[in-house]
Amino acid sequence: MALIDLAALPEGSGRALLPKQGYVYFFAPMSGGFDAAANHFDVRFVPGKVKTGDREGVQRVESISSAFDFLLGDWEVEMQTIPEGASIGPRATLRAYRFLDGTAILDEWRHFDQAGDVVFRGASFRTFVPGTDHWYVVWMMAGTEGYSELTAQRVQGELLTTGGGRDAAGELLERGRFFDISERAFSFTLARSYDGGITWRSPFVAFRATASRTPGG
Repeated sequence: MALIDLAALPEGSGRALLPKQGYVYFFAPMSGGFDAAANHFDVRFVPGKVKTGDREGVQRVESISSAFDFLLGDWEVEMQTIPEGASIGPRATLRAYRFLDGTAILDEWRHFDQAGDVVFRGASFRTFVPGTDHWYVVWMMAGTEGYSELTAQRVQGELLTTGGGRDAAGELLERGRFFDISERAFSFTLARSYDGGITWRSPFVAFRATASRTPGG
């Protein structure tokens, strides 16, 4: 992670494009081999500097092992954006639960067509990495080659994911955002790049999930 103090920026041709006060934070995805996943950053502007003692994490990246607890339970999902040509349906269900002695979360996805038949299945394996400030996440699809390998951090009450993988269209980079999170609902958007981060399809996927029963069961 890196930051720029906007108040310290010198005058120049592009200075007027940025606020006079505040901080810009850059978050790089975890990449052990300096591969294509390390060629892009997520950027976030906040009006004040990170505060170490801020319990809410409003102005800091939080290292919290319970960051995905909101996901636990059963959810009804309304797809707002579907990738062009994708087989996933407009409605889906999500079930998330702890497994492996409580050390990880598995979330199962099922998408339905208009007739109510399952047309797509996928799952994410999520685990917090002790001693770090991030979660490690792997997404795979049943009966389909491909995967996404991501890290997730909590920033300003939201969860940001970054990483890469591949699917039928080729090698990819992606960055996601969980937001408007409550006990009964949350939203998610995903952007993807298939040219090494030069251009992005955003949103590539977007949805709103509402609880079908109280999360946490």
